[in-house]
Amino acid sequence: MAALSDTLRSTAGYIELHCCFYNNYRLHSTLDYMSPANYEKQLAETRKAA
Repeated sequence: MAALSDTLRSTAGYIELHCCFYNNYRLHSTLDYMSPANYEKQLAETRKAA
């Protein structure tokens, strides 16, 4: 049982590191071809200015 939980934890870590890292910097058409990180930064700056 311990080996299964270690495997699941390891797999989840790999997915989060590789998939989420890539997805945060990939340009998205629904965000007007901005990365999610840049979109959130711009949104925060816009809200501060308002």
